[in-house]
Amino acid sequence: MAGGPGLGHVVNARIVYWGVSGAGNTTNLERIHHKLRPDHRGGLERIATPEDPGVHYEVMPIELGEISGVRTRLQIVALPGSVDHAATRKQLVDQVDGVVFVIDARRERLSENLAALDELRSVLGAYGRELDEVPSVLQYNHRDQADGLAGEEPQRKSGLRAAAGEAIA
Repeated sequence: MAGGPGLGHVVNARIVYWGVSGAGNTTNLERIHHKLRPDHRGGLERIATPEDPGVHYEVMPIELGEISGVRTRLQIVALPGSVDHAATRKQLVDQVDGVVFVIDARRERLSENLAALDELRSVLGAYGRELDEVPSVLQYNHRDQADGLAGEEPQRKSGLRAAAGEAIA
């Protein structure tokens, strides 16, 4: 939190959407952008990765105004999910304030989901942080294409203790 005499208090928070390629990180950000009031959202910016200018990640600023006298700003980032972009994901997770881990609920993606979760833990560990210390939400996506409880296996197998929810419709 920042602020000074006459400036008031400001909270800036970065929330990242982390998940395997095709899980829905970008789609979620686009839907959030569409549903927010125009005076609360900034533009949805696509930024090319340094490794491959053909691959992008998305960033959207959100200005919520004053909440209990505190100016509140969020930056939501949809990270590229491809394993080829680990360096970009690592850079964007530095000083993150919250994580939405997007799980592709299809059974055939289970091992990829678990590998992405291991990578997230490793990246946070490189910054001296534990996943359990970072506010997290599990979001199940593609449940309509999943069999039974397949989408919840990553949570059971990983021991995650996070709030869980469905994708934004």
